[in-house]
Amino acid sequence: MDYKFKNSESFADFKTAHYYSTKAVYLAEQYGTASPGYTRYYKNKAGDKPKLLDIGCGSGRDLAEFQAAGFEVTGADVSGEMLEQAALKYPIIAENLVNTGLPGITGIAGKFDVILCSGVIQHIQTQMLHESFRTVASLLNDEGIFIFSFPLEYPEIEQQTMRDKNGRLFIIRSEEKYRFLIERHGLVNIEQERHEDSLKRSNTSWAVHVYRKEKQSAISPLYKIYSVLIDDSKNKINLKYLHITFLNSSYLIASLSRSGRSSILFGRFICCPSIDFRPTSSIGPSTSCRISSRTLSL
Repeated sequence: MDYKFKNSESFADFKTAHYYSTKAVYLAEQYGTASPGYTRYYKNKAGDKPKLLDIGCGSGRDLAEFQAAGFEVTGADVSGEMLEQAALKYPIIAENLVNTGLPGITGIAGKFDVILCSGVIQHIQTQMLHESFRTVASLLNDEGIFIFSFPLEYPEIEQQTMRDKNGRLFIIRSEEKYRFLIERHGLVNIEQERHEDSLKRSNTSWAVHVYRKEKQSAISPLYKIYSVLIDDSKNKINLKYLHITFLNSSYLIASLSRSGRSSILFGRFICCPSIDFRPTSSIGPSTSCRISSRTLSL
């Protein structure tokens, strides 16, 4: 059968997507020699057929492994050529492949018990990480598992452009940074490990983190606040939403002054400098929102 897929426009970096598309045949053959064994991070219950989404499924290697282990699988990739290789090599998964990718995934309905994202996030620009992890959280069932693999070291990265010798965007970030960002979306780190490169490349090592999604009721209101602030790329804050979130939270203490100014006290807002936001609409006499290490006031 002749499988044809279009290239997704959702991926943020053209040079990286172009590399995977033009090298698809070679890469599919190369990746087929490795077997990370991600199925061990999720224990099936007897009779279950859990749903898995592989973001950046590439050659389909991991999809085929999960399918053989009893999962109902869906694969997403921005490279139509890589999806064609996956469909040719593993025809059983061909009908479950979708042209899309981070930061905003489209064309996929429903939620999943397991989401795998292996060797993808280093190709995502830093300003798009929040949206990427929010997308993952939105597609994951409560108590679902997110298996996340990323590089700790990789040779020959040009520091000014953050690209490797093949022109791919390749950003090395710390485990702590990823954990901080992911946990802001209601996911809890339950397992992590480091390993050498499965393709035996020198000076290359990887980390695998496993997260479980908390039920919505268990997500800290502070993380909800963080999400609202980061989502506002134009510095226009949804004051009404923030106000409702604060005043309905048992985790935070809110007070309302006679002037109509509300203040919210909390323990610590990590890695957030003091910033003044000037929203276009005003609530009461004060139209600024200031974040400090101790207090957020509207």
